[in-house]
This record gives sequence, C-alpha cells and structure tokens, in this order.
Amino acid sequence: MRSVHWMVIVALVVAAFLLGHALAQEQGGMQMPPWMQKGEQHKALAESVGEFDVAGEMWFAPGGPPQPYKATAKRELVLEGHYLKETFSGAWQGKPYTGWLFSGYDTFRKRYFNVWMDSMSPVASISFGGPDENGALVFDGEEPHPMTGKLTKSRSRIEYADDGKVTMSMYWVLPDGTEQIHMRLVYTRKTG
Repeated sequence: MRSVHWMVIVALVVAAFLLGHALAQEQGGMQMPPWMQKGEQHKALAESVGEFDVAGEMWFAPGGPPQPYKATAKRELVLEGHYLKETFSGAWQGKPYTGWLFSGYDTFRKRYFNVWMDSMSPVASISFGGPDENGALVFDGEEPHPMTGKLTKSRSRIEYADDGKVTMSMYWVLPDGTEQIHMRLVYTRKTG
C-alpha cells in the first residue's frame, strides 16, 4: 500500500515539474538549461539504432573453456531520443531469454550510463562510465556474482570497429583490482 502512495507522490511531482516548464515556455519566459538538452553524445547513441546478430562466448569458471553464445538485438531511440533501448533476445539453458538495456548520456553528471534488466532475475545492473584513451566506452558497476552470490564490482568495455561491428566485453573486478572476463559479445548489423 505504501508503494502506491509513493508512486502517486512521484507522479504528482513530475506532473507539476512538466506543467511548470510548459507554462514557462508558453509565456516565453524560461529557457531550457543546457543540461536538459541533447548533445553530441546523443547523436552518437542514435548511430547505434538498428537490428543486430550477436555472437560471442561466456566463461563459467575462471580460466575454463568459453562456451559459444548467440542472440539477436534490436536498438531503438526512446523518450524523444534521449535514451537508447536495446531488446536482447536469446536462449539460456534451453529457455527463451529477454533482456533490456537502456543507455544514455547524463548531461548533468557528464557520464554515460547503462541499466540492464532481464527475464532471469529481478536484479538490475546499473553502471556509469565514459570513453577511455582508445575511444572505447568503459563502464563500472556492481552486480551479484553467480558463483558467490555476493555483490561484486564489474566492468564492461564497448569497442567500435571500422567495419561497424561492436564488441562488448564484461569482466568481474577482483579484490586485487585484476579483471576476470566472463562474457564477450560481438554485434554485427543485419543487412537488408
């Protein structure tokens, strides 16, 4: 019951905020602050729109043999082009599997972010990051480790190749700071 009250309060606050902006715009008064406007980073996100075949590998044990993995992904802009939504579809242990990745650039915090949620669990993974010296996007976050069940630091790298392929590598960050790969996925844009 308390969650319903909380949702009503949030809805009222958002409605008041939007109404205030609409009235200010109508009266020619308030200009939108720069942090509320899309920038070059949003144009770059728009370049990722499309449908992709995804192939890669997963490591279930440190140093163990990788297992092949295949899926598809559809990327589209949502909410007036502020965010990129990816619908990821594959199978896990013979069962259909769906995941959603929401990506964006927070103009206030000046950082990229990813929010991942899927049909396997009610746990969302949230990470923040930005470009490294080689142009890859690097994200840091935390998520439950499947072997230990404990919240563990994670890192992902997204690299863009000249041929249009996108490689996403995901790592567990161990207590000593070293990285242990657990997934690598290569996105190839579908043609036709």
